[in-house]
Amino acid sequence: MEDAPLPLEPAADLLVDVADLDRAGNALDMRRARLLATLKRMDLAPLGYSSFRAFCSSGSSRPKLAF
Repeated sequence: MEDAPLPLEPAADLLVDVADLDRAGNALDMRRARLLATLKRMDLAPLGYSSFRAFCSSGSSRPKLAF
């Protein structure tokens, strides 16, 4: 029993889905870039970092909150 070739419509739908995923990834990258730009401009001392460079070099994904 041979596999029948995929009809054109499901293949086209798959291509649209892949394009949508790519756009979503780009949007996420832009959100990350805006967040980093905001962090670079703000005072990070309340979070426990002396500078943006110290924040970046810490490698921690969780900020140290000082209340």
